[in-house]
Amino acid sequence: MGNIKLPRLLMIVQQMDEEDSVFAFIPGWVKLFRNYLEKLYVLALKRGNFKALENVEVYTLGKERGGNKFSYVFNLYRTVLPLLRKKAIDGIFVFQGGFYPFLLWPLKKIYKFKLIQWKVHSVIDLEMKLNMKAVDRVVTAASTCFGEGFPKVKIMSHGIDTGTFYNISNTPRRDVIAVIGRITPIKSLERALDVFSRLISIEEFSHVTLEFYGVTLNDRDRNYLRTLKKIIAEKKIMDKVEFKGKVPYTKLPGIYSSCRLTLSMGSVGSLDKVILESMACETPVIMATHSIKEQLGPLDDLLYVGGKGPVLEQVKEIFRMAPERYDQLGKDLREIVIGHHSLDSLLERISNEFKVV
Repeated sequence: MGNIKLPRLLMIVQQMDEEDSVFAFIPGWVKLFRNYLEKLYVLALKRGNFKALENVEVYTLGKERGGNKFSYVFNLYRTVLPLLRKKAIDGIFVFQGGFYPFLLWPLKKIYKFKLIQWKVHSVIDLEMKLNMKAVDRVVTAASTCFGEGFPKVKIMSHGIDTGTFYNISNTPRRDVIAVIGRITPIKSLERALDVFSRLISIEEFSHVTLEFYGVTLNDRDRNYLRTLKKIIAEKKIMDKVEFKGKVPYTKLPGIYSSCRLTLSMGSVGSLDKVILESMACETPVIMATHSIKEQLGPLDDLLYVGGKGPVLEQVKEIFRMAPERYDQLGKDLREIVIGHHSLDSLLERISNEFKVV
């Protein structure tokens, strides 16, 4: 057998933009991923602002120019075919969703390249069922992040850049509960409002505030935001709740580091990266998901919804913690992320899936 060489890959992503409110983390993935590859080509649905990187070439499907689905498909083939004909790539890594694997299936049959998709959503829709026929493997963050019973699925971990997400020690903690991420129904944000309204009805916690950081992306989200604001008005807590809107990716570590607690009340079958980002910044997070139940160990009772009585009691316990216990809890949470969900470790494992002999 010959020497094992580093793979040359095409990575397909939603956006390549350091300033995007949702996908700003992708350039960080690209920057680290290239360290495990001979060459990395990136094909983004939409191209924005990012720093040029050595050994990385970036292409676009043209959404930033106002394209449509037909032009995206045309640009997909126009980009991929020359790379395959020149034997410039050993495989294609599809990051997150889209019909890309299914669209690439005919080319895969001809050029025999390896096709892997990253997916962290427990709902398996028609799109994903079609993609499953085309891919060699689906890699995911946890057993609860993808439907069970699929032989092509390989459980790895999430990928958190712990060099970016850490506790900024010169940022004082405020008595604030933060909810970070897209404003959308799947996040069950009304549950956070319910817990918060009951918390501040107790005199000891009447000074606490709630901050939402995130944006709406479509009409469904915007209708949901209106519903949330109606709930806030009905509960008469308008002066205690603030929607901060879009937040630059580079500001997130400071936000995590400055709040007392974060809440993630979304789907029990997913592992939202904001949970792990909060933990990496040594900020406790009460979560509805049971995706990292085993990794939390004895901390599960405190941080998992329903683990130690009503959520309100869990929130009260964290706010009442002595400084020494609170600090130790934060350090323990960060160690869990470093040990199980390091971005460097994840990207190395993904690259190994493509290695050729």
